[in-house]
Amino acid sequence: MSDEHIPNDQATILIVDDDVAVRDLAMVTLTTVGYRCMAAEGVDQASEILASEVSRIDAVLTDIAMPGKTGFDLAVHVRELDEEMPLVFMTGFADLEKARTAVKLGAHDFLLKPMEVQELRLVVGRAVERRRLRRENQAFRTELESRYFELRRIENQKALYASLVVDDMWPVIKSLRHTAQQLKSIGDTLGTGPAALCRRMVEQAENAEDTLRLLASARSLDPATLKGEEWRDDKV
Repeated sequence: MSDEHIPNDQATILIVDDDVAVRDLAMVTLTTVGYRCMAAEGVDQASEILASEVSRIDAVLTDIAMPGKTGFDLAVHVRELDEEMPLVFMTGFADLEKARTAVKLGAHDFLLKPMEVQELRLVVGRAVERRRLRRENQAFRTELESRYFELRRIENQKALYASLVVDDMWPVIKSLRHTAQQLKSIGDTLGTGPAALCRRMVEQAENAEDTLRLLASARSLDPATLKGEEWRDDKV
């Protein structure tokens, strides 16, 4: 097997085994390709490390059969702290029932002892890559949600601004149109020039009304975010 998953930044692996030879082999094998390793001789010691370091650990490599608590007990504890933590189990026996239990506990992979150096690096590399991808996916989702809520905030502000403009300006425009229509009636009696000027004033007042109608439509983009009565056609 080739080392196709060598880490390009320092990931941290927690190695748990009561056999010091296995712990040392795993640590040497992984540190030589750039991993940072922590070691524990049993579940209790591993739990102490996890209590303060779980956020910095990228994968747990644990033996199954150990004195006292087993690797499965550790797996349950790990899942309580971090549901996404990759778990790699080690065992000296190809036991189907153990494999099934490991799968139920969310095992990323299963290694048989004595472990081959290349296989150990490959399996751990895949576990770390899985962790990295999940973290990146979570970061992407968080960023996407942040941008979505920012966009909603901007749209809500636009709708509120449009609402305020319509409410404040509508009486003014309505009065302006009424005045322009009165001037047009007077202008018609004064000759061509004044009449044309008054007609132009009426057109400008009507254009202002059209603009307010557009603003009134804009503020109804997201009615659920607005307070008060929705804009009604009989207002415009």
